[in-house]
Amino acid sequence: MEELEKAKLTVAGVNLHSGVERFMNNERLYETFLLKFPGDLNMERLRQAMAAEEASLAFHAAHTLMGMAANLSMENLCEALRPATEALRGGNIALAKTHMRRVEEAYLLIIEALNK
Repeated sequence: MEELEKAKLTVAGVNLHSGVERFMNNERLYETFLLKFPGDLNMERLRQAMAAEEASLAFHAAHTLMGMAANLSMENLCEALRPATEALRGGNIALAKTHMRRVEEAYLLIIEALNK
């Protein structure tokens, strides 16, 4: 991974050191999974479920996305998703919606950093 890419990811809240450690110090494997992240559909599923006010579907998408973000050490995205996910766990769409701007911002920063 080039230094510029690393800097962009760090600014986007990705802890590269922790991420590589999670992948048994295999930087190439970690990079492979990082580069697959933009193709994941869970953010779009979350957006659609939130728009349709489907708390159960939104919770599933948010929880899955948060798990992936945690495994990839996307700390800012995880932190942003946590309160939205917990609100959805309780079926509170209105409360979850108050957290979505922060989720969107954290997600888009990562996507921009990964799109070379």
